Amino acid sequence: MTGRQISFISMYRRVLNLLRKKTDAIQNLPAIAEVLDSYESNLNAIVSLGNEQGTDIRGLRTQKVEMKTSTGKKVLDMSHRVEAFAKITGNVVLAKKIHYTDSDVFRTSDYEFLTACTIILETSQANRDALVEYGVTPESLIDLKSSIDAWKEVMDSPKEGYTGKKQATTQLTDLFNTQTSYAEKVDALVELLKYSNVLFYNEYQDTRKVVYRRGSITVKCEVTDVATGTPLTGATVNFSVEGVLIVEKTTSINGGLTIKSMNDGAYTVTVSRLGYVTQVQTVNVMNVELTTVKVALNASTTLSVSSR
Repeated sequence: MTGRQISFISMYRRVLNLLRKKTDAIQNLPAIAEVLDSYESNLNAIVSLGNEQGTDIRGLRTQKVEMKTSTGKKVLDMSHRVEAFAKITGNVVLAKKIHYTDSDVFRTSDYEFLTACTIILETSQANRDALVEYGVTPESLIDLKSSIDAWKEVMDSPKEGYTGKKQATTQLTDLFNTQTSYAEKVDALVELLKYSNVLFYNEYQDTRKVVYRRGSITVKCEVTDVATGTPLTGATVNFSVEGVLIVEKTTSINGGLTIKSMNDGAYTVTVSRLGYVTQVQTVNVMNVELTTVKVALNASTTLSVSSR
């Protein structure tokens, strides 16, 4: 569901609540009861389909993140064991080939991640006998291969999810078109009260306005000094999932930073700055709405945190 659609849903809900509360004002309008019932029923269908659509995609994304994290940890552990063997035996070529950092594995595209996994697995299998004293067992190699194979299965799963999402998008478009027609019928009926009930008419017109989300920013962070409220420049803010760094940025001169796009999900947010106590919190991010994170740091052990 797009940000524009979310804005329209919010407006339609506000209008429905107003009309349900102001029954005295509209009760004599012709066919208003039937129109409102259809209006509400169609709106509920939109909300239900939108929630289902979002849940399906978020579920696939979450599954991918969890499997990539789990597989990546196993791959890095194996990489470190092979690299230790290579350095002890003086095999410079192997040590260079098998050397991977957390960033090399986790902060790459899915296909680059799979390539790294494949290289490490094949190299480990080729040296399996020599790696026994480094803690590499036949079972650990089988487990690593199984994890990589499982990752291959889900690697493109969101694409399958987006096929379903495309179908849902078409259905949503039809439902929104229907909702527009019901809203226009309500508009026409309320227009009959323009001069006879000015207060209600004006309230309806104000409620009928669509308030759009501004800009394309997904996350906004503000970091201040808890004692003075002064914005803190140069504070490091990183977002991670199960210990894997996803985004790291530094606050500007006004103590703020913005992130245009992030996958939906729960993130561990760590905020640190020289001379202040590091602060950690969990933040839920959804691309359809702006998430604001406000952090007040203190050099002492007393911290103040708020987020919405």
